[in-house]
Amino acid sequence: MMMNTLFAANCWTWDVDPVLLDIYGPLQLRWYGLCFVLVFATGYAFYNWQFKRGGFDDEMASRFVNLGVFAVVAGSWFGHRLFYEFDRVLENPFYLIDVSNGLSGLASHGATIGLLVALFWFAKREKIPVWQATDRFAWSATMGIILVRFGNLMNSEIIGRKTDVAWAICMTRVDARLSGGVPTPRHPSQLYEVAMGILILLLLFALDKAFGKEKRPPWLMTSAFLMSFGVLRFTVEFFKAHQTLDPNSLLTMGQVLSIPVFLLGLGVGIYALKNAKKNEVVA
Repeated sequence: MMMNTLFAANCWTWDVDPVLLDIYGPLQLRWYGLCFVLVFATGYAFYNWQFKRGGFDDEMASRFVNLGVFAVVAGSWFGHRLFYEFDRVLENPFYLIDVSNGLSGLASHGATIGLLVALFWFAKREKIPVWQATDRFAWSATMGIILVRFGNLMNSEIIGRKTDVAWAICMTRVDARLSGGVPTPRHPSQLYEVAMGILILLLLFALDKAFGKEKRPPWLMTSAFLMSFGVLRFTVEFFKAHQTLDPNSLLTMGQVLSIPVFLLGLGVGIYALKNAKKNEVVA
């Protein structure tokens, strides 16, 4: 593994080998793979904590694990191809299920949709209110944001726009591919999204502290996650390399997708506050 974070003329140079450890032959431990494992490990830990605190049996979170893994992978996979590479899907519909290059191209908005569908199905299967499944999953989803974007940084992908800010980053492996090796200062957008996830996590804990000792309105945590994710992701997109189906669009695809996420969260939040007194639950 090689890591170089020496200060260059106008940017921090970032050159990290995506492979953390060569195990044997083609077997490798990659930073991104490790981050994905940690997503599911921390996600389970938070979900298990929430269910136990709500008085559910010890196996409730365990019963969601396989479904959650499938929802994240399938949702992010199909989401990327439908949201960001729809032209290729139209040219060749089989591209939608082409895994010849591995799990390259995963969209967080697709993962969010996949998880929402899975949580609704899980709630119906377990015969619990849907908000119990979604509210208690908010912490787990936030850990996914933090760890996946850190994995993207280690992979030198999901890059930022060119900039001259003092904290700019020059990604050696990206420059070798895009600018012939010429150092190009960029926003460290991956770290911006890591910070975004940390802010959402702090918001969830703040709300939990405010209502946890008394009673937490159903859907409140779901609303807080969706609204904060929508607003913060929309904002961070201004600093990321432009990704959109229309080159002339003022908004990136990430911003377009963040608008309905925010609106859904707003609607859920209004419903939660309107019904707070007649639908209370000990958190």
